[in-house]
Amino acid sequence: ISGVIRRRMLYRTKVEYGDYSMNHYEGCGHGCLYCYARRIKRKSYREWINSRPVVNTLDLLRREIPMIKNKIKDVLLCFATDPYQPLEKRICLTRKVLKVLIEEEVPFSILTKSNLVLRDADLLRGYPRCRVGLTITTMNDNVRKLWEPYSSSIEERITTVKTLHDMGIKTWVSVEPILDNSYSDIISELCEYVDFWVFGKLNYYRTRMNWQEVAERIQAMCEEMGLRYLIKQELAIFLRPR
Repeated sequence: ISGVIRRRMLYRTKVEYGDYSMNHYEGCGHGCLYCYARRIKRKSYREWINSRPVVNTLDLLRREIPMIKNKIKDVLLCFATDPYQPLEKRICLTRKVLKVLIEEEVPFSILTKSNLVLRDADLLRGYPRCRVGLTITTMNDNVRKLWEPYSSSIEERITTVKTLHDMGIKTWVSVEPILDNSYSDIISELCEYVDFWVFGKLNYYRTRMNWQEVAERIQAMCEEMGLRYLIKQELAIFLRPR
């Protein structure tokens, strides 16, 4: 597998619920149609889904962590790729990254659309400074196949969240982008298994979603159930002042 060389790995993210982030793959084999990272990088779809590892990832981490360790509240894996995309099954780069972060006692969060994360439960369940997030954008697997063709099924993701929670690993769910009106079913299905929720709207595509209705329904459900949650600013602007 041909790889990519980078000058830096850890960077400050501007995402409102983030701190530091890292992207140790270039591209992503899940092939999500709505991917903002591919747009930013101006890559063709075919080029993006034929992802490549950043081959000097571990060297960069070992160099950078000591310099900024006291500033890091959390490192997110990943915002511009998926740490458990299909290529990870073959090369185990994310697993090696986790070992370095744990060894250096760096707090981190994972965000993925894959049940492959369960492979690394042996590392995660013994490390209290981590949490694992699944992106779940719909409860309809036909919708998932259309938008996220090479990712784990919705059923697999739901099972993964429940399994991680039952292992004592902190969990979170990103319902972003919201693809249809089944977001309320996601909340109802997983409310007992999730420590923190993030909600965000679909961008770049026309949709018939009534975003004011969506934002207000999410807010009402989360408040009523006593859930910890964040409605991202792009969706929160549709909320009417209380």
